[in-house]
Amino acid sequence: MNFFPKLLIFFLSLICSMPLLAQPTPMKFGDIKMSDLKMEKFEADPDAAAIILGDFGEVDFELGRGYTEYTRHRRIKILNKAGFDWADISIGYAARGGKIINIKGMTYVLDGGKMVEHKLDKKTIIDEEVNKNYNQKKISMPAVKEGCIIEYIYTVISENYIVPDWYFQTSEPILHYTEL
Repeated sequence: MNFFPKLLIFFLSLICSMPLLAQPTPMKFGDIKMSDLKMEKFEADPDAAAIILGDFGEVDFELGRGYTEYTRHRRIKILNKAGFDWADISIGYAARGGKIINIKGMTYVLDGGKMVEHKLDKKTIIDEEVNKNYNQKKISMPAVKEGCIIEYIYTVISENYIVPDWYFQTSEPILHYTEL
């Protein structure tokens, strides 16, 4: 009779010790489709100023270490000048126990039929205090012009176990999907 609880504990600990398999990342940084770069307008919404090509996030709760790690990867096609605002990014984080790491950004433009990459210069990233509890990093993507694609990725680390806000719809259409 004492055998069943021990067997149950054994199988539960075996299952809990198995690594959880996450879905593969749906887009790789820098893997830009030429068809996306050549796109001049979005047929489903001809008035769109920009298109979200991909917006993916991942949250890891580091329970043993006492923090949350949140990584976001976003890719946006700028169709016209009205979409330039998408190239100015603000990333908020907690002033106490928070930080942003691994910021990487790139602007892709078509020049003479070839893709040209413009890397985000980390010296241009501005860190500012919003209030005593909240800071933000401001990024302006380089070489933004009509028809370009901007792409950026970053990680926010917070001592609080907070899941960031996530919006599955935006003012502009989403060509692929968004997921957290």
